Amino acid sequence: CIHNDDNINKALGAFQTAIDLDSYYADAYVGLAEAQLRSFILTKDTNYLTLMAHTVEQLTHVNKSHRLLPYLQGELTLKQGKYQLAIQLFKKNIALTPNFLTAYIGLSNAYLALGELAYAEQVLLNAQKIMPTNTLILNNLGVFYYSNGDYRLAIDSFDKLAQQAPNNFIAYLNISACYYLIGDINQAIVSVK
Repeated sequence: CIHNDDNINKALGAFQTAIDLDSYYADAYVGLAEAQLRSFILTKDTNYLTLMAHTVEQLTHVNKSHRLLPYLQGELTLKQGKYQLAIQLFKKNIALTPNFLTAYIGLSNAYLALGELAYAEQVLLNAQKIMPTNTLILNNLGVFYYSNGDYRLAIDSFDKLAQQAPNNFIAYLNISACYYLIGDINQAIVSVK
């Protein structure tokens, strides 16, 4: 998982080098596109989306049936504001790789962008059924509920997240914030200790 500037820059370079060495290495295009996506998310520089579009196009030529191609296309179209197309692409990816939870998050985000909250929630709940203790899904569920003012359900999700990742201080801060917002100051204080 790529998280900081230095790692992203190393990933961009490494995947490009892999492609330069073997232009038919499909997974290198996947890695490069993912690194370009992370770069866009981190910097908001739309040049990374342009680069990602080019990389995804190259992947299409190298392996048009790659299992992650619809996911990458979905992420790209989601970031371009083409939400209905993104939904179709994420659904296609989920049909191909039903345990690839990141596609569920993308699908949920596309529904959120369209204001379809019930669908967005259901997608995350479906992902949670597949892997009930997955921290990425638990966090996204918690954020979904928090963002929609359902603080009790957010507490439940963040509490499950804290149980799975006891050193995740953000989970405890989120629990505390939820308690604070529902007016339970004492429990808010206890939650961060």
